[in-house]
Amino acid sequence: MLLTCENCETIFRIESAQLATAGQQVRCSVCHHVWAPDIEERANPDNEILRESLSVLRKPLLICALVIAAFSLLSFNRTLITAYVPSLIPIYDVTGLTIRPDISKLEVTDLKANFQGDTLRIRGNLSNKSALMTHAAPLQLSILDEDGVVLHSQRLTPDDAFIAARSATEFFIQLTIEDATQAEIRLEPLALRLTSSRP
Repeated sequence: MLLTCENCETIFRIESAQLATAGQQVRCSVCHHVWAPDIEERANPDNEILRESLSVLRKPLLICALVIAAFSLLSFNRTLITAYVPSLIPIYDVTGLTIRPDISKLEVTDLKANFQGDTLRIRGNLSNKSALMTHAAPLQLSILDEDGVVLHSQRLTPDDAFIAARSATEFFIQLTIEDATQAEIRLEPLALRLTSSRP
C-alpha cells in the first residue's frame, strides 16, 4: 500500500501488515514527522490507484467500444444500408465487405412467355417480399427442352437496381430459339457481388 507523509508529502510503499492496528503512529524517514495514518488511507490506497487508472482509461475504452459497435452495425447491415445509400457500395467493396442482393427477399412473379415462329419473348417481375427496400438481383435464365437439355442460358438484368418495399421491377428479354414451343423456362435470382448501384 502507499502511505503519504502529512508534512513533506513523500510517498512510501509499505506492506499493509506493517500497520498492525488503527491509530498506530508512523515516522517519515525524510522529515521525521510523526503521524497516525487514517483508516481509509491504510485500507484503500491501492484501490485508489486502480480507480484513477480506470478513470483515465474509461474514455478511450468507451470510444473503442462505440467504434466496434458502429463497425459491427455497418458491417452486418451493409446490404440494407446500401439499398438506401447506393453511393456506399464502392466504399464497402474497397474495404473487402462484399455487397450481395438478399435473394431470400426476392421472388420472380407474373412470368409470361410468348413464342411466335422462332422468337421467344419473356417478361415478368422481380418482386421484393420484404418491408424494406432491397437490391434487385440479376436473374439466371435457363430454357430447357422436354428432355431437360438446356437450349439457352443467359443472365438478365431487371429494369431497376433497387426495389421498394412490397414492390416489383420488370424484366424483359427477346430471344431467337428454334424448336422451343414445349420449352421449360427457369428464372432464378443470383446473389452476385455488387460493385456499383447497378447489379
